[in-house]
Amino acid sequence: MSSLRLFCIAVVFLLTACSSQDDEVPIRIADPWVRATVAGQLTAAGYVEFHSKKPMRLIKVTSPQAGAVRIHRAVHQNDVMRMEELAALEIPANETITLAPSGLHFMLTNLKSPLAAGDEATLSFTFELADKSTLQVNALAEVRAP
Repeated sequence: MSSLRLFCIAVVFLLTACSSQDDEVPIRIADPWVRATVAGQLTAAGYVEFHSKKPMRLIKVTSPQAGAVRIHRAVHQNDVMRMEELAALEIPANETITLAPSGLHFMLTNLKSPLAAGDEATLSFTFELADKSTLQVNALAEVRAP
């Protein structure tokens, strides 16, 4: 098992261990993945599923493999699809929000190296809770061929 994977498992364990039974980590992150890139490509789209027990907002995504990560949604207008950047993504309590192709997604920009199918991308999601406190959750995303 890679040291990066062990680190991410340890972070999730610590988040869980530091909370009481009634105050467990309020967000579940499922199936994070990023599209593989080709030579010279500096951006990659990423997808994930969030299920929250409490209302919160995704306010930031980072990755050491990218210069920046931005949250987007695909908008169809006059038979043209374009991307619109979001400052934050609302995640209502007890709902699942899915980031998927042709819809909500995040973009890794200024990639530091190509992402090949089978690799892993390290992601850090920062959420703002109703009381304005923040919660950071790390995840490893599988890199998949388009």
